[in-house]
Amino acid sequence: GPPGAFPGGYGGAPGGYGGYGAPGYGGYGGYGYMDTQSPLDAEIQVVIREIHNEQQLMEQGGEWGEQFKNAKRLLAAEADKLENSIDPEWLEVDIAKPIKVSKKVLIPNFRHPHFNFVGKILGPKGATLQAMAKQFKCHIYVLGRGSTKDRAKEQELLQSGDPQYAHYGGPLHVKVETIAPAHVAYQRIAGVLEQLSTTLQPVSSRFFYFHLFIIFCIFFMTLA
Repeated sequence: GPPGAFPGGYGGAPGGYGGYGAPGYGGYGGYGYMDTQSPLDAEIQVVIREIHNEQQLMEQGGEWGEQFKNAKRLLAAEADKLENSIDPEWLEVDIAKPIKVSKKVLIPNFRHPHFNFVGKILGPKGATLQAMAKQFKCHIYVLGRGSTKDRAKEQELLQSGDPQYAHYGGPLHVKVETIAPAHVAYQRIAGVLEQLSTTLQPVSSRFFYFHLFIIFCIFFMTLA
């Protein structure tokens, strides 16, 4: 999985929920663009080489290199971002150049510990999450501590040291990813964020529709 504060889980980590999105969603899917290099491309290649050299120095540094755990993690994350055009700082919008946008959204179970946010996000047999992934052409995953029903298994997988299970060490979250030209990619992510801003309220869908029904009843009674 891609490096980060809580790496792993890309592609739907075993035991985690999500990974919905039909083949091609978030893919390069027919986006053609001129391959004339921008001035940034050469600079990015230089920076990537420098990062790899610094990583090598740290690896060869023995105990000296081991003390820079966070620096190593940040260098790995930055190299991954530059090599794969993930959330780039600079954008080219005059051509249909694809970028990858990846965001993690905290699930507020720490504010509302008794509400089943995972169930609400997934919906019956994952249908709600599937529909959102299809609508916005994103890959969407529920990851982190408590993303499965088996906490003991999560801990066991986390302690295995396998990077794909490292997300179990982080807070419960929704991971959203897509690949498309910049303006399209950010529109897709914004659509998911807007929907999640409603979904992540501690109100069950049944209660919401019941509340709506009561409001309509009162409204029609006033008209009578």
